[in-house]
Amino acid sequence: MDDLQFGWVDTSIHSLLETQRAIVVSFAYALITSIDSAADLRRLPTGQMIVQRYPQCGFLGTGLVVPIDLLARIGKEFNLFNGFDEVWLFREEPRLLKPDDVILVAPLDLREDAISHELCDWVYESGCEVGLGDGIGLNYVTREDSVAAILECGKMELP
Repeated sequence: MDDLQFGWVDTSIHSLLETQRAIVVSFAYALITSIDSAADLRRLPTGQMIVQRYPQCGFLGTGLVVPIDLLARIGKEFNLFNGFDEVWLFREEPRLLKPDDVILVAPLDLREDAISHELCDWVYESGCEVGLGDGIGLNYVTREDSVAAILECGKMELP
């Protein structure tokens, strides 16, 4: 847990994709595990449509794996990331299911709440580099000092 940085900033995943794309595009894959509080994306009609339209995308358990170069396009095309969303960024295609008890989306508020050992363990075991969960601001966890620095620089604001 020593090399993990985590916190809360006053922004959203949607805003981050529009204003700080450099954070996202340095990774290869996103694992989306919540869209508007829906955690079973395999059963969500939007999840099914994305996989049908973009064969490069697929499911990992109940989450949706998306190549980074498609993340912003899919977000706009399907009107995603409007709040209570959870996205995990990887350098390699994710292969380890996210446990149900690993949650980064609100109501968790990392200004006041402790980060769970289960979340930390999964981040390490899965190879995840950045986790983002929004709803009431943006919770984040990262192994990347540069990502934490960009998020904490104070330039991030809700649109």
